[in-house]
Amino acid sequence: MTDLAVVMPAYNERRALGIVIAQWIRHLRRLRCDFVLLLVDDGSTDGSEEVLVDLADAYPELVVVRQPNAGHGQACVTGYRQAVNLGAAWILQLDSDGQCDPDDFAPMWSTRERHPVVYGYRRRREDGLARLVISRLLSGWVYVATGVFVRDANVPYRLMRRDTVIDSLDVVPSGADLANIFIAVRQQHAFGIEWRDIVFRRRLDGHSHLPFAAAVGKTFALARALRAARSRLRR
Repeated sequence: MTDLAVVMPAYNERRALGIVIAQWIRHLRRLRCDFVLLLVDDGSTDGSEEVLVDLADAYPELVVVRQPNAGHGQACVTGYRQAVNLGAAWILQLDSDGQCDPDDFAPMWSTRERHPVVYGYRRRREDGLARLVISRLLSGWVYVATGVFVRDANVPYRLMRRDTVIDSLDVVPSGADLANIFIAVRQQHAFGIEWRDIVFRRRLDGHSHLPFAAAVGKTFALARALRAARSRLRR
């Protein structure tokens, strides 16, 4: 058993990994909680594997899980299942590109006894107006498709009690690309999400792996998939 498992998917973020992992491990050590950081390498091709070998030697809390490239959503699912298998009481999902600020976590962690699910709300995004617009549109599409309003359905800053993750994984369609959105809908409906404002920083490395036009296209496909899964999400 461990207090907290941090699930961090990564794909071609070589230049950011050392900074981000060091920041988060230092921060979590200061909180004096028993934790493991599960870094899911989603088939990176930029030399991330070599960097992660060195980092795992430097940080005993770091566990690297490798899988063939399957996309961000499925990397998260892999990490969640690993965290559940480890017996983690709480699961925190973050991204590996430096956009999630560790300073926002302590207030979130302090609410865990009152709220089984706590998400960050990206009220301000430093990565551009287009991304902010996508986030807001996505919330609207999710509501239209499911009847469940989630303020920031795909935010990669979410603290979830173990049982809420087990419950929500059961409703994620096999191979779903945007698995975190299905999980958010289920958790909002079944448990309610407590929201905490966060600042979403600029990336430390590279750019989004999903161009704006492709993101819009995926939003339409997602709406269809959510409608098909509506009864399971709201059971």
